[in-house]
Amino acid sequence: MCRDDLSHYPTDPLVRHAPSLDGVVSSGRYDSVLGEAVRALKYDGARALGPLLGSRLAPLIDEMTSGQVDLILPVPLHPTRQRERGYNQSALLAERAAWVLDVGFDPNGLSRVRETTPQVGLDAAGRQTNLTGAFSALGIPPEVRCAVLIDDVMTTGATLSECARALRDVGVQSVYGAVVADAS
Repeated sequence: MCRDDLSHYPTDPLVRHAPSLDGVVSSGRYDSVLGEAVRALKYDGARALGPLLGSRLAPLIDEMTSGQVDLILPVPLHPTRQRERGYNQSALLAERAAWVLDVGFDPNGLSRVRETTPQVGLDAAGRQTNLTGAFSALGIPPEVRCAVLIDDVMTTGATLSECARALRDVGVQSVYGAVVADAS
């Protein structure tokens, strides 16, 4: 995966809806150079792609939230998976998007409290069942009214929806999602 491939690849925003979210935006389709980039970031250790892809999300987030976002959070990995991979690819994306937008970033605001099986290969119902009760929101300041969840790929929206439920449980009023690629 070449960084130049991405820097010249046009953003093709796709807006979707998912349960518990006020909206979700992606920078394009998974079956494109974006899918290659996500796979390289996630499985090949190409960490340098995180900031580049996160920068692509920032203007989409700003438009979707009308500039009202208070906090950006990554979808967390279970500690076991994060130790295996060495990093959370969603945190790399979220950190850059928050920096570009000059808004709060909390890499630990959500935690995965239950290890889940990988979502790949599960149908929509299986994905939802797999993630029920898997996330918890910790230490989100009460003044946070609008939060944006960042993940690499969205297929059914189950992961983002479960994370959003955890944020709403602690009083966050508006929760949006932003992903690099839409695989639906």
